[in-house]
Amino acid sequence: MKKTIDFIGIGCQKCGTTSVFNAIAQHLFIIPPNGAISGANISIEEIKGSQYTGKECHYWGRDIRVFGIDTYHKYYWGEFLVNGKFMENFVYGEFTPNYIIFGEALKSIRDYNPDIKLMAVFRNPVERLWSEYNMYKS
Repeated sequence: MKKTIDFIGIGCQKCGTTSVFNAIAQHLFIIPPNGAISGANISIEEIKGSQYTGKECHYWGRDIRVFGIDTYHKYYWGEFLVNGKFMENFVYGEFTPNYIIFGEALKSIRDYNPDIKLMAVFRNPVERLWSEYNMYKS
């Protein structure tokens, strides 16, 4: 049994991170974060300030220092753990794009698992800006 998640997706707003996440999450052996809907034994009140949105845990900033790694594992992947460990035949991960702008979050992730795969999603900056403008305009 492994002790850490396998990947984290990072990127910028309006670059397609949700589309990439949705495509990856459809694979039978990919386990995305699900603590907010899985019936895990940790309530949302216990993770005050959590910004769970389905793909985004937002945990590697303040929350990891406040609640610790065991809470992260139980809350987001609780029903998929066996004796507190991840099953070998599955790939576990999350996408929280804004980790890319927080150096402390990236350092914490590296300390957690030096072999973790970071998937960075980027887009032509002009197209990205135009997409963001249109999002806020509408």
